[in-house]
Amino acid sequence: MSPPPRAVRAVRDARRILRDVAAAQRAAAAGAADRAGLAVSAAEAALDEHLDLAAAAMVTARSVEDLSDISASLDADRDDIKRAAAQAAQAAKLAVAATERLVATERQLRTIEKVSEHIEEQRNRKDARSDQRFADDRNSRRGYEW
Repeated sequence: MSPPPRAVRAVRDARRILRDVAAAQRAAAAGAADRAGLAVSAAEAALDEHLDLAAAAMVTARSVEDLSDISASLDADRDDIKRAAAQAAQAAKLAVAATERLVATERQLRTIEKVSEHIEEQRNRKDARSDQRFADDRNSRRGYEW
């Protein structure tokens, strides 16, 4: 026995909403991953710029403390790159997980749509048989009219 059509429609509608939510989450996660990748690029560009400036600053350095300040500044830039890269990796993991959830919800939606189509086909076949029986009965009575 198949489930009631109204219940199948309700499940199908719920699955569609869940698929839309998963698609929105995937889009948000992909955007966050892109922004995190841009942050890594920006941090690397800042390090390159500071390296160029550090060369000039090292020429004009007058003490070991000046060289230590330059080194500390470059270390801070490298730490920024590491932090941005870690955030980018985490954002990429979240994007992959969101994509997997979207694929799963789409699969679930396709399954319930197939069930819905199957129920509709069964109903159409039943209606066609009923209509055919009615037509056969009506035609068989025509010959016996009094």
